[in-house]
Amino acid sequence: CDNVESLLHSIRQSMCKEELECPHFLSDISLFAKACVCSFDSYDYLDKTCKKCRPELNLKPFLAAWLEKEDGKKYDVWEYVTEEFKGKEVRKLRKVRKEGLRYELYQDLVREVQRTPSFPLHNKNAKAQLFSYKLCKSSLKEDEVAVCVDFAENYVCRTKKEAHSSYYSRDSMTVHPMVAVFPQAEEICRLYFDVISDDGSAVKVFLNCLASHLSTNYPHVNYLHIWSDGCGVQYKSRLPMLNMSKNVDIPLKVFWNFFGSRHGKNTSDGESAVVKSHLDIVTRAKEDSPLDTALKCYEYLTGSPLASPLSSTARRHFCFVNKDDILMSYAHHQRCDKSIR
Repeated sequence: CDNVESLLHSIRQSMCKEELECPHFLSDISLFAKACVCSFDSYDYLDKTCKKCRPELNLKPFLAAWLEKEDGKKYDVWEYVTEEFKGKEVRKLRKVRKEGLRYELYQDLVREVQRTPSFPLHNKNAKAQLFSYKLCKSSLKEDEVAVCVDFAENYVCRTKKEAHSSYYSRDSMTVHPMVAVFPQAEEICRLYFDVISDDGSAVKVFLNCLASHLSTNYPHVNYLHIWSDGCGVQYKSRLPMLNMSKNVDIPLKVFWNFFGSRHGKNTSDGESAVVKSHLDIVTRAKEDSPLDTALKCYEYLTGSPLASPLSSTARRHFCFVNKDDILMSYAHHQRCDKSIR
């Protein structure tokens, strides 16, 4: 998506400067995906089985006037480059500035569309997954909850004033926001459930905290629909699936759904931004009680304005998970895994 957007931006910017008629699909990435194929509604066309669905044939007529000139253009694309690090060659993804003729820029755009999986198919799947998530939220029954989960970037605990050595020995904490949606009394309620931890290696414990909170405060809930990305280290691995199949600690029936790469998770991302930006503001203002550990941050958040009811239908709850709880959960997973094998 990023490379396609970057190339479209370069072409659109060039056409506007030359006062050429700019095709409408260059302004929106979804419209561009539809313009690349004969039909956007059938997977036969999206999966490259149609020989007529060739981007160079579908797009070239609209860009013919722009392609007539042969001057050079500069554009940025993401590519894997080989760099030397400590005597070893390492491949890293970098944004590379390229310069070439207009037709070369156009050919790069065609190659990005034809990658596996094809860009139209990727865009179609992303739209279908987002539609399924919205449909899940709008069709929830009284005993069902839909929750969007995703790890936030680790928050670095710090103080307003610190010694030189303290700067290089800061603690970091894991923030795992979970935004739950459920119907109650003919209204749609939201629960912003944020897990604060000094160890982020156990998704199972974080989800158990949410399930326990729902069972205690909303005893009518029986089903939990989880929406997450497909990261194998965090969510899509044998351990979450083992926890679901055994149903050991979670007192609810779980349905797990996965978003596509780079898409979805917007609600949980917004929640993590609210929590971390609030901690940044408080850290700059407080001097007497520094928030330099995960536990101190949690203790502050539970008594902060963020913990107060947001509205009649929205609540925010904070939960702290320490390393001992995670180690106990990991040992339990190992026993269950050995028993299955």
